[in-house]
Amino acid sequence: MTYARRRSTRPTKKRTAVQEERETLPTLDSFLDARNYVGALTFLEHMSLSHQTITTTPYGTETAKPIKHWMAYCNYHLGNFEVASDLYHELLESEREPTYYLDIACCDIMMGNLREAQINATKGPYDSLRDRIEYLVAAQLDQGVKMLPVSQKPGSQDISPELCKNQLCQAHVHYLNGRYTEAVAIYDRLVDQHPDFPAIRIYQAYCNFKLEYYDKALQAVQEYLRINPRSPTGLNLLACLNHKLYGERSNSVEIVRSIEESSYLPPSTEMILKHNKVVFKNGEDSLQVLPPLTEEFGEAKQNLTIFYLKNDLIQDAYANMRDHQPTCNFEYTLKGIVLTLIAQSQGAMGETVSDENLRAAQEMFEVMGSSPEDCDTVSGRQAMASSLFLKGKFSESLKYFESIEQFFVEDDAFNMNYGIALASSGRYSSAESVLARIETEKIRNEDLSYANWMARCHCLNGHAEQAWDLFLSRKVLSMDESDNLDSSMSDNSNLYGLLQVIANDCYRTGQFLYSARAFQELAKIEENESFDAGKRAACVGVFYQVMVGQKMHTDAQGREELNEAVNILQFDLSDRVAQNHAKQMIEWGQKNLNMNFSNDDAPFMGSRPSRRGADYDSLENSAGDEEESYSESDGE
Repeated sequence: MTYARRRSTRPTKKRTAVQEERETLPTLDSFLDARNYVGALTFLEHMSLSHQTITTTPYGTETAKPIKHWMAYCNYHLGNFEVASDLYHELLESEREPTYYLDIACCDIMMGNLREAQINATKGPYDSLRDRIEYLVAAQLDQGVKMLPVSQKPGSQDISPELCKNQLCQAHVHYLNGRYTEAVAIYDRLVDQHPDFPAIRIYQAYCNFKLEYYDKALQAVQEYLRINPRSPTGLNLLACLNHKLYGERSNSVEIVRSIEESSYLPPSTEMILKHNKVVFKNGEDSLQVLPPLTEEFGEAKQNLTIFYLKNDLIQDAYANMRDHQPTCNFEYTLKGIVLTLIAQSQGAMGETVSDENLRAAQEMFEVMGSSPEDCDTVSGRQAMASSLFLKGKFSESLKYFESIEQFFVEDDAFNMNYGIALASSGRYSSAESVLARIETEKIRNEDLSYANWMARCHCLNGHAEQAWDLFLSRKVLSMDESDNLDSSMSDNSNLYGLLQVIANDCYRTGQFLYSARAFQELAKIEENESFDAGKRAACVGVFYQVMVGQKMHTDAQGREELNEAVNILQFDLSDRVAQNHAKQMIEWGQKNLNMNFSNDDAPFMGSRPSRRGADYDSLENSAGDEEESYSESDGE
């Protein structure tokens, strides 16, 4: 049986208004626990009107420190490092406490004043914080490896707080040097050992982001935001991850706007958000926002270069990166792309292609592709594929292209390079399929190398009709650009090179009618005996195939092809050899096929340019040379 507790007979003391007010007043601990450093600063400024020190209980023990100390602490965490450093200097002068030298050194590191940090650290007391500062500075200044205790005692299960901080410092050095795999291994271990340290989650997320493990990074940042849902750092990283995972469908811009609505943001955070909004909005306002930020953030220079490349401003991209020494693997890749495109643009304009630029580009790609941190990432394999491509080692590059193909099925630049590598390795069927994926109108209608390589694949796969259709479509575009077709064609190396590919490759594969058509068109562009010889040889090839029955798929087809070959031969009345061939073919056709040859002109006739005295290559060099020179797309 349960009995009601007897009420106390003692009278209850009424709480005074002062006591109630004290219980409802905020404390510095409440602000710091909530990471509300703006509120803490406001509270401290109010308290400084009547107090010099303030008591806090960070670990359950009351500790009194100067208000100015906590004001410096809050400014440091808000990113106001210069203000924090000035306050620590004032404390140092008034209290002569050498510990403040270490606080000043921390501010120096965050402001990039590594030499000053090193000097100030030597003036502080010998403790674990000084060890960490000296270790971090020595690593960044390349002054050799300073030892830092990071291993726990044998048999010990728990890791001490100081040892945990040392390991965090070691992971940070790995991160700064681009060794993200080593850094994330430390963070993964510390997360398991210290689940009550949520900040480790955000470091873990940063490393996975750099390693392109976006799903792992998203999981880590979400766990962090469950504890600190208003963290600008966490929300910004979440926005970056959403952009990487979902592209234009992400809510990254809305997340950034929610961060900007915070009551206070450090200037550095505001600049980061301004930069990221440009990225999330697909480069909108790049020229207004990014140039002033290039000295503050390496990413701003990178994204400004990317904006130039996307808008075909190759010279601007080159000017932006020409004197820039890459500081990370991504910048090596980006500069490699710029150097490759500059060399390619020189070739397109008829200038001498700089071997130095191509060699430098190849080396840039190799740095990224061979680095231990990136060699197994998608970007690393793409860079190595590009390096081998520029070296001309196409067969070796294919294993890298094939390993990442699934990520770039709709990427036209990737399909272009992959298709050329396949074709250069003799895999024309696969190359034709890959090049057919390209949908960008500018590439399909204007790119010289695309037309040449696609035509070669069509021809060598036995699809000469498709190669000829490609020529016809390019010819129509040329007619749209100029009222004088012959003048346009004579100046247009696009059509000239494409016809050479069709003429030679169709001749080698026995598709003689299309070879004859191509040689005929070449003869109209340029007076060259080798083109006339190629045309005659191709027409004789058509005649031979009809004679032996190779072209008798249907009687009509064989007759039509023989008739067209005769018309092509009869076009130039001054060519006695061609006229003789045509006469023999007509006699054979009338006798064996009962053909009535029409006197129609061969397809695609036009006025023939006047003869120009010159020495011309032989037929063997024109129609049988395996080493024609084609313009290749070397760019990423």
